[in-house]
Amino acid sequence: MSRRWHLRLVGLALAISIATPSLSSSRNVRADDSATRSSAALAKAELQRIQEQIRTDLEVARKAQDSRSRRLRELESETRARTRTVELLQKEVSKKRAALTASQTKLQEQLDKRTKLESDTERFKALFVSHLETMKAVIDSGIPWHKEQRTAIIDHALASLSDKATAAVAGLGSVGRLQKDLESLGRLVERSGTELVHDGETIKVELVHVGMLAVIFSNEDGSLIGYAGPGQSLEQGLAAVAENPEAKNGYVRAIEILKRRRTPALVDLFLPFLPVYSEGE
Repeated sequence: MSRRWHLRLVGLALAISIATPSLSSSRNVRADDSATRSSAALAKAELQRIQEQIRTDLEVARKAQDSRSRRLRELESETRARTRTVELLQKEVSKKRAALTASQTKLQEQLDKRTKLESDTERFKALFVSHLETMKAVIDSGIPWHKEQRTAIIDHALASLSDKATAAVAGLGSVGRLQKDLESLGRLVERSGTELVHDGETIKVELVHVGMLAVIFSNEDGSLIGYAGPGQSLEQGLAAVAENPEAKNGYVRAIEILKRRRTPALVDLFLPFLPVYSEGE
């Protein structure tokens, strides 16, 4: 009996021992399922977070790409505008260079002309000075007909030529008139008035030049008469008449005719410094 109960107790113990691991295993399975569900939930949440982050990053990247695209289009537009501006500037620079080249060429031509003109002017000055000095010598050695006025004109022209600030043509007008007067002097008989000093007294006299041969002169009442040839003064002419009283009548008549006090007529003028030829010579 006791042996039988002993066997039953042993069997029960074995059954309990066998049943106990099964209960423990079921508990472990439930715990694992719960952990798995918790892990899955965490994984899902993490996946959602990652997906949201990816969407956010993609949106930021898209916006950045759009911004870069707009900036690129703006840069392309600016590049095209600047290219057109550069082309226009290049065309304008080309025009300016062409205009500058033409201006420089024209300026060089003007400089060349000016240089040539200055060279010609210097040559002209030398010739003009020589001509004026010759004219002055002719006047000095000629008849006493307004010598001071005529030589003063030449001296003024010579002074103007020596002044570099004065144009080479300065005084040409007056000297040109003087040249014409000098040329006409030999073809005309003219009268004029002047003064001379006689015995310490200044006397007004009437002058008459006979071409470039001589000057005859007389005071108002005809008491003072004279003639002067080339290179002579009026004072020397007074002495000449004193030595040749026969010349007085012709001089007086000539002066009176020119003063319109006599009817025009032929007058014999005695000029002793001219050579005298006989009819046989």
